[in-house]
Amino acid sequence: MIAEEFDSNYEPSSSIPKGTTLNYILKTMKEAPVGFKKALTNPKLIKPLNENKLTQILVEQINALLLEGGIPILAQNQYSDVFYGSKGVPDFYFSKIEKGKVNEPLFVVESKVLPAPPPKEREKEYVIGDKNNGGIERFKS
Repeated sequence: MIAEEFDSNYEPSSSIPKGTTLNYILKTMKEAPVGFKKALTNPKLIKPLNENKLTQILVEQINALLLEGGIPILAQNQYSDVFYGSKGVPDFYFSKIEKGKVNEPLFVVESKVLPAPPPKEREKEYVIGDKNNGGIERFKS
């Protein structure tokens, strides 16, 4: 949920109309794979690329689209919750960028490379874990 859009005092500081921030973020995420796939063809990349490296490249492509649109929102790697104290560190997040302010994230994303990376016995842990601690299940909780 984009909390500021439900605030009666919300004054948009960009060209994104009230109530459309989430749609804009989702649209950008849908468009980003085109640039992401192209970026992965760079012959200078040292492969194999793990989840963190792939996320870094994806975030760069998302930001290229956001900057192209002139919107004061950026995607950034790894979100350590400084507002609610939730556990875990999701892979990336979207936030308004304003000088002299720390803003709550607009949208937080946990990403996974599927199928799970080797070894094969990690696949179940990767999804649900033994104690509700698998990467996907932990984020859902």
